[in-house]
Amino acid sequence: MNETVQKAEIPARHTQVSVWNLTVICILAWLIPGAGHMLLRRVKHGLVFLVLIVFLFYWGLSLGAKIYHYEPQQPLTFFAMIAQTGMGVPYFLARYAISYGQMHPDTSIANFAQKFHFGQGFIENVTFEYGNTFAIVAGLLNFLVILDAYDIATGKKELKNA
Repeated sequence: MNETVQKAEIPARHTQVSVWNLTVICILAWLIPGAGHMLLRRVKHGLVFLVLIVFLFYWGLSLGAKIYHYEPQQPLTFFAMIAQTGMGVPYFLARYAISYGQMHPDTSIANFAQKFHFGQGFIENVTFEYGNTFAIVAGLLNFLVILDAYDIATGKKELKNA
């Protein structure tokens, strides 16, 4: 039974993507959810990712989520902060609006920040934990979308009906 089974040679689809282009795709995909897919000419996927991930993040904030920053007294907040920074620009816009709203209480940005309880989390709200989960998962989901754009750009992911 010395039969030799030969593997069928499957031509690998390797697209030549320069390191510079790959870096730009990944950074833009982090800053703006779905932008990596849009740069790879998968506009429908990119728009769906953009709308749904940003919606999930701001829905979490509207449910009373806390916008995390690193607190040395509570070192585990570092992981929540990293997860939320996965949102890129929407995370930093929310942090800016909240800090600006606290310093300038009679502006429209302050009204926006007050809806989100200035990012401190609204622990009395029964949806507080759901909001935290949504805001954190939105950032983690964007990290997965970045990895998907990376795989598409390097040719590791087969495209069906692209």
